[in-house]
Amino acid sequence: MSGTNHITGGIVFTGIFASFWNVNIFARPEMLAATGFFAILPDIDHLKSPIGKAFYPLAKWLDRKYGHRTITHSLTVFIPGIFLVMFLEKLLSTGFSYTLVFAFAYFSHLLFDMLTKQGVPLFYPFKRNPCVIPGNPDMRLRSSDLKTEAACFAIFILLGITCQNLFTNGFWNTYNRQFADLKHLHQENVQSETMLSVAYKFRNEAGKEISGSGRLIKSAENQAIIWDNNQFIRIEKTDRIISLTPTRTQKMISTKEIFFSNISPDSLRKLLTAKPLITLKLQANYPFIYTKQNQPMESKSADLAYIVDPTFDFINKPAVAADTSTIEARRRILLYELASEYKRMSAIQSQRQNLANQITKLTTEINTLDLYEREKATKELQKLKTELANHQDAEDNTGKIRLQLQALKAKPQAEPEPVKVSGYINMLEP
Repeated sequence: MSGTNHITGGIVFTGIFASFWNVNIFARPEMLAATGFFAILPDIDHLKSPIGKAFYPLAKWLDRKYGHRTITHSLTVFIPGIFLVMFLEKLLSTGFSYTLVFAFAYFSHLLFDMLTKQGVPLFYPFKRNPCVIPGNPDMRLRSSDLKTEAACFAIFILLGITCQNLFTNGFWNTYNRQFADLKHLHQENVQSETMLSVAYKFRNEAGKEISGSGRLIKSAENQAIIWDNNQFIRIEKTDRIISLTPTRTQKMISTKEIFFSNISPDSLRKLLTAKPLITLKLQANYPFIYTKQNQPMESKSADLAYIVDPTFDFINKPAVAADTSTIEARRRILLYELASEYKRMSAIQSQRQNLANQITKLTTEINTLDLYEREKATKELQKLKTELANHQDAEDNTGKIRLQLQALKAKPQAEPEPVKVSGYINMLEP
């Protein structure tokens, strides 16, 4: 086969099979040039080939030592060549795109030469027998035949034109786009390393037709969530899907997490305004009303997903409808406990003062007593001092308790606790 057909056919062949790995050889000029180079590389052993002329010293050495269609047309060079390119790509950290290009482009040359009458010795130098396709010699191509070469060239050009979508979108994207259902959209999303843009058109259960194009945020075999025109579009399995076309982009889905604690309803409203919320979890100290799946809900907590501008109405506002009976009952219990403690502390203080007075009196009178009475008074004095010391070990909180009692008595009813909201959000960034 001619060098022109090896280049053209190699590009088409490589483009088709590289698309299985989502490698588009037409995306970069250097990738396309590498494909053409690798597609004619086996002919470096031929002095009259374009690549043989470009590398004449090497081509001359190969021609003298092995001859045309020998070592360079065998697995002996092909397989080590793959590992060599793979090693170079790993060394340079460029991925393995050129390894795929080398493998398919080089193999395309061997395959096309196997279609000719001469064939190629794939297992050279271990076996010199040529490998040919097909087995019937009359069905093989004749090299250097103008009509055959022209027909092959036309086929390659036609294939290259008709496979443009395949080259651009990759095999699996092209395959999944044919079905226009949630299952294949999910498969495409799983296989894609980047974000998908989805053009959609469907009728929901109410019979309303919805169409547009946006970013795919979540996919499953029975549901898809798409961000389009500042709203989340839900496509369910029960919807009548008319078209569903995914396109791979070079972007990634970017999200932002925010944790908040004990903020006011106004602060919550400002935090959530105009935010595309993927996840929203709330916990409050008062019940609030919100909407979930188009149904009003009342709770002290909420767990929502894929919403924009949610509203939360704290109907039982503390300043208006707080549970005053409970608050007043707590105030009275505290007042009683403080009064009891104050009474106990006052009694301890009174006992302490009484003991101190007895000790002072007994200390004054002890010198006027006779020996017997003095000894008896000394023992009594020691006993009183011990009791006083024990009373002094008790903490004196009368001052603190007195202030608390005054504050409670001056405040007839406890102030209700303000609304406090805590939670977590995960939102979509532009």
